[in-house]
Amino acid sequence: MDLIYIIGRSSIKYLFGNDGDCIRLTAMKATWARFEKFLKEQGKTMVGLGFRPGMSEDEVSKVEIHIGVNFPEDYRNFLLITNGQKDKTLDWLPDHMILFGVEEIEKAWDYELSIMPKVGEYIFNTYQFYDKIRAVIFHRDRIPIAEFEEGSCAIYLDYIPGPKGTNGQLIYNVTESDFIVLANTFNELITNYVAFLESGDLVFTEMPKGQESKFAITTASGKSINGKVWLELLAKK
Repeated sequence: MDLIYIIGRSSIKYLFGNDGDCIRLTAMKATWARFEKFLKEQGKTMVGLGFRPGMSEDEVSKVEIHIGVNFPEDYRNFLLITNGQKDKTLDWLPDHMILFGVEEIEKAWDYELSIMPKVGEYIFNTYQFYDKIRAVIFHRDRIPIAEFEEGSCAIYLDYIPGPKGTNGQLIYNVTESDFIVLANTFNELITNYVAFLESGDLVFTEMPKGQESKFAITTASGKSINGKVWLELLAKK
């Protein structure tokens, strides 16, 4: 791994291994660069596929203050690189979900908060998916970062994991009330996507004319990605 030099008050004090934030930022950049490289080899650019430029530190902080949590550092760093998708040009997430930017995160969180029922202690302390996820559907400490059709399914940053889960894990509802863990971190999710693309387990394909999405990432056999397919891919690793 290359050394990381930060120019500033501490000059070369910040080398890789001496500053965790710098290492994680570089890791997220490196992971996203691999994804970008793969798509470039297909003749596509991130902008052309509907990904937006990153946000500023202040813009990301504003959303964190509004929802009352600090994003995991890898996901926060991702938002500084890319602010989600502006449209459905590329269909790549499970169940055709679109990746939010900070404005959509805030809007979706506000909406879910407005319809959120009071959760009793019994339900809050009931678990699913190998005790990694609490059996609640909505909670103010679950932050939606991707969605399909106004919440029919969504990916959340989960700050209320079950006893065997990981704080900040990425979960998504495969049914109205059943969740699975997609990945422990956002960086892990993208790393897995890249690995599956590089191995040929997933492929980049052009969609037939007339479809809302122009391109898609599917299995090698042409299946769309859903919860079952994703878990099968993980099981092969």
